[in-house]
Amino acid sequence: MSPDGVLPPPPTAADFPALRAMAAQASDAQGMADLDACLDGAGEHGGGCDRAPLTGFGWAGRIAWPHTAHSPRIKAAVAWYGRLEGEAPAHQPRFPIDRVGDLKAPVLGPYGEVDQSIPLDSVERMRHALERAAVSTDIVVYSTAQNGFHSDNRTSYQRAAAEHGWAAMTGWFSTYGVRP
Repeated sequence: MSPDGVLPPPPTAADFPALRAMAAQASDAQGMADLDACLDGAGEHGGGCDRAPLTGFGWAGRIAWPHTAHSPRIKAAVAWYGRLEGEAPAHQPRFPIDRVGDLKAPVLGPYGEVDQSIPLDSVERMRHALERAAVSTDIVVYSTAQNGFHSDNRTSYQRAAAEHGWAAMTGWFSTYGVRP
């Protein structure tokens, strides 16, 4: 938001390369601190964020997994098509697949079967790893969906998968007693 209170326009497809590059440079520590600050801020404004829902898309979907392992204040999470594994740069030392045993809240992961950046075999390895999680988890794979299938301003948008995923998310949160 600008100083005069005007919201900027939403990002367009032309903005994604710059946003992707910025997210790639963000550290996990910064992501955890930012989310903790959001919870602190909401609590200061009467929201009471002791057990909050968490959702994120893409890079924020990736960070939703480790934040659910990091913070006991998350009651349930939905991590939309975030990377699950890979080469770990120093600023992102552990991927979600490495944090499965630390999850403190139920996590739902919506993914696309034809996602070029998160191969289905990676999603299946995560599904197998989640068998050792101490909390309820689920992975939903949409057969014709790519990365970004929920973003209606991208060519990868898939209305049916987006609508089903949204209903799955709200149902997930409802099951665990939180409102999105």
